[in-house]
Amino acid sequence: MKHPETPFHDVIDIIRPLADAEYLSRIRDHSSYAYLDRNNTPDVWPSILHAIMGRPSVLLVPEQPAFGHPYSRPNPISPHLFFHCATRIFQRPIHSCLSGADKPKAIEVLLKFTRLYDHCDLSKPTPFNDLLHVDYGIGNISDSTFDAIARGVNATPDGFKPPAREVIEEVMEACDREVMLKLYE
Repeated sequence: MKHPETPFHDVIDIIRPLADAEYLSRIRDHSSYAYLDRNNTPDVWPSILHAIMGRPSVLLVPEQPAFGHPYSRPNPISPHLFFHCATRIFQRPIHSCLSGADKPKAIEVLLKFTRLYDHCDLSKPTPFNDLLHVDYGIGNISDSTFDAIARGVNATPDGFKPPAREVIEEVMEACDREVMLKLYE
């Protein structure tokens, strides 16, 4: 290890392009079926489709409550789905990437990840052969949590850059409050 003091999540941000290249190489080497991780975003879809070379493709799409247009840019990731993902991450005590042990980093990554879906419209044809809508049990959230997540997504810069610490903290606190509300429902 050249720099053991470097935080693990910073290392992930640095090596992602190399990992993506290896991932696409392994997809190309499969002969018939390829399982594509659910965390693939529209920015890498063309590379994935090129790598699978015409094999049938299906995009899994989570069913979500109706949510209008809370963001400054069209985006199919609802604040409800964002909260659902945050809750799942927060419940992981230990994980190789994101866990409840570092909630600020989890919220930062979710905000940046959500922005990668800007201008993606899943109601129109996608480059995939089919969409499979899956019910992950995503429920409603309070208006205050909905609004805090929408503000956080809107305040997150383009280019997978992190938002301000205050933005991360506001979204994290709203998600924590919502978790507590759900515990006492």
